[in-house]
Amino acid sequence: MINIHTLIGIAHQAGQHALRSYGSTTNEYKRDDFSSHSIVTKIDRENDAFIREQLQQAYPTYNYVGEETGIARNGSDYTFYVDPIDGTMNYAHGMPEWCVSIGLAKGRVPIAGVMYFPVLGQMYHAAVESGAYKNGVKIQVSNTPLYKGTAFMRRNKAFKNTVAGIKETGSCCAALRYIATGVGVASMVKAYPWDICAGAVLVREAGGIITNKRGEAWELSDDYAVISNNAEHEKWLEAALDTEIRA
Repeated sequence: MINIHTLIGIAHQAGQHALRSYGSTTNEYKRDDFSSHSIVTKIDRENDAFIREQLQQAYPTYNYVGEETGIARNGSDYTFYVDPIDGTMNYAHGMPEWCVSIGLAKGRVPIAGVMYFPVLGQMYHAAVESGAYKNGVKIQVSNTPLYKGTAFMRRNKAFKNTVAGIKETGSCCAALRYIATGVGVASMVKAYPWDICAGAVLVREAGGIITNKRGEAWELSDDYAVISNNAEHEKWLEAALDTEIRA
């Protein structure tokens, strides 16, 4: 299928390229489905083009969906979902929580992913039935109950009595890696597939759970992802059921 180390190498090269302009890029505002204040930098576009070229050389029959370069369909069951810089606002303003995210799905189900945080020196990777890793060391979620833990997501009053605290990261991948490493207990996100494909595999392989609002296994076609360390997922689902959040 794939060599995860190929994805790690590509993510690392893209991350190092982005690091050269970290905090000093010229930003452009773009309009998308969720927000009229979403920014894109020159490096977003350069990274997307580089990753697309590298993946298409390594896996020429696979489909590709990039946040900036769009879709290249080859009729394959396998599709790469790429966010060249997840957390662009953080990146542009010199804040460390941004990453290069490369996810692979079979159909609508994420099966492998890599997330590289260059400023933090953290490389995460995971593949189905192969575990989840941070810098080559296996990671796992905590068993902390919700009322003692922190949710990493956009602040929302519906959850204030469910968890001890809520923190925003400005990066979907950052939120998911906090859960996978046991720092956080839960999250709820509304995101594009390229934002979450890699992180979904990381959370699941670390022992966490990610579902839609109906409690079914989350797939790329679902709008909301409800994520937890699986200690009290039903309780987290109850809080999420009638809640709307911004992307």
